[in-house]
Amino acid sequence: REKIKKNTILVAAAMHDGGQLFNYLKEEMIKNTDFVYFFKFHPRARQHVQQIHSINKPNIIAADQDLTFYLSFVSKVIVTQSSVGYEAYLLGIPVRVVSLPNKINDSILLDIHQQKRDELIQIDYLD
Repeated sequence: REKIKKNTILVAAAMHDGGQLFNYLKEEMIKNTDFVYFFKFHPRARQHVQQIHSINKPNIIAADQDLTFYLSFVSKVIVTQSSVGYEAYLLGIPVRVVSLPNKINDSILLDIHQQKRDELIQIDYLD
C-alpha cells in the first residue's frame, strides 16, 4: 500500500445485508461529498447495484473491480461481517464495522475490539 488516496472508503457488504447496509449509509454518503465511497456488493447479491445508480451521486461508485484493487489505495473500509474487514485490518487500514439490527454479526473484528480496543476498529452498534 504505497499510494493511499485520502478520503476514499471501500464499503464491502456481506451476502445478505448489502441493501440494509446501503440504506444505513445512504444519507451519510450523500452528505459527505468530500469522500468517495466505493460500494462493493457481494458477488452473489449484485441485484442491489441499481440502488447506487438510482441516487446518481458522483462520490458513490458501484465497485466492480476485485477487492484487492480497492484495498491497495483506500483510506478506510466499512463492513458488516464481511471478511474483507479483517483483511483490511491486517493491512493496517482503519475499519468501521456496522452491526446491523436483526442480523448475526460474526466478524472477528468485534472480538478484537472488545479484547484490546484497537484504534483501527470502530463499531456502530445499531438497535
